Amino acid sequence: MAEPMERRKYARINKKLVIYVVYRGMQHGRDIQVEEHTFTEDIGAGGARIVLPSGLPKDKPLNLKVFLFSDPLPLPAKGKVVWSEEKQRIEIKANSHSKSDSGKRYWIGIQFVEIDPFTQERILHLVKKEFFGKREDQRT
Repeated sequence: MAEPMERRKYARINKKLVIYVVYRGMQHGRDIQVEEHTFTEDIGAGGARIVLPSGLPKDKPLNLKVFLFSDPLPLPAKGKVVWSEEKQRIEIKANSHSKSDSGKRYWIGIQFVEIDPFTQERILHLVKKEFFGKREDQRT
């Protein structure tokens, strides 16, 4: 069986970063602006996978602010939903007690569609640092 082809243009790293997501949604039959603080499951210069309490339709436009650990200000980007699927429920076991997370969570795959060169370079730097460590930073 052949390996599935990687379709991403940019590598991603499994890194939990805070991300602020804004999009248009419906509540009680009214169009509203939805604002979510969440985190990335993975991120690269071309997109990210995030976690939200509800799924989103494909091609839904998103305004994003990514918070890197080293930067006090968030990095802005615009994205669109590429895919959305329900995440498996989490079961936490401590000693002999177990607790299930009762709320649903969804993985949302995002493609960056508008990202300024500075923001993209900062994310690329983070990815390179994670892949190559500090030795790579010292060579450049």
